Amino acid sequence: MLYFSRSSLCYQFRYVNRISFILHETCANLPKKKRHFLSPKPLSLFLNKDNEGFCCACCLRCCEGFMYTDGSDTYDLLCSSITMPLIHGSHPHPLLYLEEDYYGDREACQG
Repeated sequence: MLYFSRSSLCYQFRYVNRISFILHETCANLPKKKRHFLSPKPLSLFLNKDNEGFCCACCLRCCEGFMYTDGSDTYDLLCSSITMPLIHGSHPHPLLYLEEDYYGDREACQG
């Protein structure tokens, strides 16, 4: 999300109907509610209107702007967009998210 003042001039954005911010189309079309492997409860999309930072319960980064929450934990847009299995170009096979103690002793892949 990009915040700007009324006097800001930018060739990519314009001030429309007294709105104080403009969203990327992708951000404007985020689902209001979603299910995700990070939480057993449904997640709801919120905009942090107070501009106070929040800490993502998954990556522990401090974030601002949009967030998904289940009422107790809060997730940033990046972590809440991860799907399972995770396919990443740096890894030869799909990856799965596992809780640290879920399987006890296990072998990590060597990829």
